[in-house]
Amino acid sequence: PAQWVGWAVLVVGALLAFKLLPPRTAALAVFFGGWLFAPVGMFPAGSSQAEHPYWILGSALPSDMGLHKAWLVPCAVLLGALLFDRASLRAFRPSWFDAALLLWCAWPLLQSLLFVSEPRPAGAVASLYLFGTWGLTWCIGRVYCSGGEGLSALARALALSGLACLPFALAEGLAGAQTYGWFFEPHPFREDGDERYLGWRPLGFFENGNQYGLWISLCALVAVWVAWSRDATDRRWRVVAGAVLAMALAAQSIGGLMLASLGALVLWLSS
Repeated sequence: PAQWVGWAVLVVGALLAFKLLPPRTAALAVFFGGWLFAPVGMFPAGSSQAEHPYWILGSALPSDMGLHKAWLVPCAVLLGALLFDRASLRAFRPSWFDAALLLWCAWPLLQSLLFVSEPRPAGAVASLYLFGTWGLTWCIGRVYCSGGEGLSALARALALSGLACLPFALAEGLAGAQTYGWFFEPHPFREDGDERYLGWRPLGFFENGNQYGLWISLCALVAVWVAWSRDATDRRWRVVAGAVLAMALAAQSIGGLMLASLGALVLWLSS
């Protein structure tokens, strides 16, 4: 299937990025590039034809959809780091703040052992999934995005990842969600809330339109913060911020825009 080709491109791209680029740049490029353009996963049979495939939970929790970019992308970053940047991994020092996430990832396994329950999927499988999605993502952030310099790099990567959505945002905002089907298969959620007050909400390579709306709203908030921060010296960031903010408004995801507005208020009050 075309999904396997997409994931092979992800792995090869990760290896080339870590070979040719500085480690932090490579990690952020692979992580955000994979999230934006890798295939979502192996959708269960019949999902693309269903009116509303409620059995697809998405990336946050384990489900029958095991192969998912939520854990394939962090694994690709880890593979590149293991082969080309073991120094950063060795320098990482866990702290007690990491314990909560560790417990969260291990809980399905502990639950199946302590309470003798039979969850679906099995506790070990569910914990492995959570360690790959939540655990590795957290670890990548702790290794490559800690400190002021790391957080600044993360903010800029988020802003640029929003701008990278522009091609399919323009196409799908005018004609509806079609991009995913051109490369892989018809997306099961291509018509889920896609019609907006004006035009359509894009979908791209995201799980559903709501996820895109939240993502582009977050990127807009961060892009505006980067452009108008005190250490911003490159005026091109204001162009990026304006473009991503326009994309967020065009997506017309009310919940995402409300959360972004709340975040902007918090940043303004704390400045």
